[in-house]
Amino acid sequence: MAIATSVLLRAQSEQYPQRTTYRFEVEGVRSPDLAKPVQIQLLQRSDVILCTFIDECYCFKLETTAPKERAELQAMLEATGTRLSGDVHASDGRVLPAMETRSGQ
Repeated sequence: MAIATSVLLRAQSEQYPQRTTYRFEVEGVRSPDLAKPVQIQLLQRSDVILCTFIDECYCFKLETTAPKERAELQAMLEATGTRLSGDVHASDGRVLPAMETRSGQ
C-alpha cells in the first residue's frame, strides 16, 4: 500500500509540478458539516487537486495545480457563498495576509 501511495504522489507531482497547498480559515465555518458544501464545490474545479477540512484548527487545506494569489482564493470561495478569514499560509512559504481595513480614517 505504501508503495502504491508513493507512486501516486510521484505521478501527481510530475503531472502538476507547480502544485501548491494552502491552509486558511473560512468565515463562519467551524464544523465538518458546514465545511462539506464548500469542499464539494471547490473539488469540482479543474485547478483543485485536494480539499480537506481540519477540525482541530477549523481550517481548510486546499491543494491547487498552480500557485494562486489571495484575490484568486477569495474569488473561489465567494463562488461558494463564503469568504476567507485571516491570513492564508502557502506551502511555498508565502503568507497571504488578510486585507487590512482602516476605520475612522
